[in-house]
Amino acid sequence: MADSNAFTLSRSTLNPFLFEELATEANGAGLTMLSVLARLDRDPWAEAARLVGLPAAAKIDQIAAAIRKMPLSLADLTGAHAIAERLALLLPTQVDKAAHQAPSAVFLPGGLSLNLSARSSTVLILCFAVGFGMLANVFFAQGQHAGGSPPPAAAAQTDSPAHAPVSE
Repeated sequence: MADSNAFTLSRSTLNPFLFEELATEANGAGLTMLSVLARLDRDPWAEAARLVGLPAAAKIDQIAAAIRKMPLSLADLTGAHAIAERLALLLPTQVDKAAHQAPSAVFLPGGLSLNLSARSSTVLILCFAVGFGMLANVFFAQGQHAGGSPPPAAAAQTDSPAHAPVSE
């Protein structure tokens, strides 16, 4: 079973590759492969795990292509292939892909757990939100009638002369 601990990624064998500084941006900040992949809207750990399974040449080509998509200096862009060769050496030879995926279970008190897909977790959140809204509506509706104003039926009754008892 995959480790669903949220801190597993901090011990990942992919971290040397992901956190290696590969260039310096125009603002002076170091650029890492993690930043490159995140800016390309890719999950850095999943993408790094995918690269592990590729042949060396394909791995280097794909890393270099990702680097070339960044706004870097001309020297860094022309040296992207050499940078990619250096980074590819930091990847492990094999990786447990399941250990680098986000957890798909919600752990409940008492040792219970719910295995959820993205769709079912969205439905579950929606159900909680609707239920909370209905509960809030009932609570606030009762609070309005508990205030100082009488109920509508009591306010309609008046002591007008037409309703006064007739004495003979």
